[in-house]
Amino acid sequence: MNLTKHFKNLHLVSIPKQVASVVSNVAKPRHFFRIQYLPFLVITSAMMQPLQAADIELSVGNITELSGTLYWSIFDNEDSYKTEQTPLVAGRSRVIDETLKVTLHDLPAGDYAIKLFHDANDNGEMDSNLLGLPQEGYGFSNNGGTFGPASFKDAKFTVQDHVQINIRLR
Repeated sequence: MNLTKHFKNLHLVSIPKQVASVVSNVAKPRHFFRIQYLPFLVITSAMMQPLQAADIELSVGNITELSGTLYWSIFDNEDSYKTEQTPLVAGRSRVIDETLKVTLHDLPAGDYAIKLFHDANDNGEMDSNLLGLPQEGYGFSNNGGTFGPASFKDAKFTVQDHVQINIRLR
């Protein structure tokens, strides 16, 4: 169906100034909407804030070589923990002491797990021997993984408030 033939005789009509000024005044009540929506804006902005923010204080001990970099990652779900592709937070710290401390602020409450390793020779990777066993220090939250890497379940800890995690390198 061709609609263009139905609208050929359509003409634009101008609105008189008196009508336009009445319409513009009705369409723009200035203070009414600001006051009316204020409670909504306050409640909405409060809901956008994290329900509870917490700090994690990570302490890594048993560092035997005072050189290199400690790489650490914090995961908030099992899939990212297994693949190591999308940590919630990841970082690195220079090793200058036998114990290293890192504090992370304002994390939402929830379950987390930490993986870390000490790259003593700063080659950017975890060195292993011919059998595939690690040659550099590594660790997991809860000091899990006695015989191999810790599962997310073994390394998982719950954060609701300030929490301190102590990891001993192997």
